[in-house]
Amino acid sequence: MRPTFLAAAALLAIVASCPARPVHAGPSAADAATARSLFEEARKLMKAGKYAEACPKLEEGARLNPGIGMRFNLASCWEHLGKTASAWNLYLDVAAAAKQANQPQREKEAKKAAKALEPLLSQLTILVEAKVPGLEVKHDDTVVGEGAYGTAVYVDPGTHVVSATAPEHEPWTTKVEIATKDSTTVKVPKLRAIPKPPPPPPPPPPPPPGLGTTRTVALGLGAAGVVGIGLGAFFGARAMSLQSDSKSHCDGNLCDQQGFDLRHDALSAARVSTVAFVVGVALVSGGAALWLTAPKTEKPKESAALSPWFAQSGGGLVLRGAW
Repeated sequence: MRPTFLAAAALLAIVASCPARPVHAGPSAADAATARSLFEEARKLMKAGKYAEACPKLEEGARLNPGIGMRFNLASCWEHLGKTASAWNLYLDVAAAAKQANQPQREKEAKKAAKALEPLLSQLTILVEAKVPGLEVKHDDTVVGEGAYGTAVYVDPGTHVVSATAPEHEPWTTKVEIATKDSTTVKVPKLRAIPKPPPPPPPPPPPPPGLGTTRTVALGLGAAGVVGIGLGAFFGARAMSLQSDSKSHCDGNLCDQQGFDLRHDALSAARVSTVAFVVGVALVSGGAALWLTAPKTEKPKESAALSPWFAQSGGGLVLRGAW
């Protein structure tokens, strides 16, 4: 009896000294039942060749119960839809899970399927020409980390969107079509800084004694007109710059999305420029006319100042003074 007691005590001590393994909660009974129904329906659709209908059901089933069989069939479904990179990556995940679960046959099948896809894989490399503060580059809806710049990654064939944004810079985006077995490189150009608007003009200097109200208004009109002409020149130059930038994205009147946006912005800037020039010239002309026709003996009794304002949608005048 004593040897048996000692052996039992030793075994108990060994068990007590072993660290407890974490227990991973499996799917609920409801989730498991739903996943099984989705799996069975998806398998029927796959046998009928309806992979586009089967894949979403397997994706939802894998979300509810990510078992090895569910994910293997999802990878197979993606493969039939031409999503080579997604299928290849999931096959490798299944092989690793099967190895851990001691399922050598499923591991072998998953590795074989992944190996067969390797010659068909497509690659995308994103190069960033210049980094600016706060730069964020995205591939479709996924942010590309700085460490991934210049690295070829496997992607599914089809249309992909690469975009870049940064504070106080104009956004950039492009679309690229990638075929099976293609290796494509996209270069993100240096983002253009958004031009800052000119500072507001200083208030007009006080009129010299004896100018009178009429000539005071004339000076205000002239100063406002000069500002308007200056703004017209600024927006005119911006319109020409945007129009020039759009040429590389347009063939005649046919433009991609970026070219269309550039030409739309150029047209808006040109409209503001035209309004600013017309208003500026009118104000200068009116001020000159008032100055030349003002009575020489008029004494200043009142003060006034006229200031223009402009926006992408138009402009106007603001008259300030005391009477």
